[in-house]
Amino acid sequence: MIGCILKSIGFYLVLLIVGTNLIGLFIRSLVYVFPLIDESIIKENSFLKKERKRIIFSNTFITIFSFILIGVCLFILFYFWNFGLALAFLIIISCRVPDLVLEIRTGKKISKGNHPNKIIVVISTFFLWGSMFLVWYSLCLWTK
Repeated sequence: MIGCILKSIGFYLVLLIVGTNLIGLFIRSLVYVFPLIDESIIKENSFLKKERKRIIFSNTFITIFSFILIGVCLFILFYFWNFGLALAFLIIISCRVPDLVLEIRTGKKISKGNHPNKIIVVISTFFLWGSMFLVWYSLCLWTK
């Protein structure tokens, strides 16, 4: 039983790291905010035009690539393990989205102390802990 709990904690940490990084790539490239530069300056400067096109292309590529990677991770979890692990991965990803969007909009690292909506922190924390128990249940008690 101790081995199963340790395996669940390790698997949860892997899901947490992979899920946080993948959703970070997806959201940051999806909600990218261009620096405030006057449009007339961009039209006159060929370097800024090229850079803006390059950034738009890069963000589109990263968004599509990270979306595909999230889908692949969900498929692997569902196909090789079970629905519970795929659901835990979705919960982990969805708990990170509000903080990421707020960080991008404000430009500051969000923590419990400076979050404008404290209930979101409580709900996210509750679901993150719940996903840990879902990983444990899926790995140790789920019967095939």
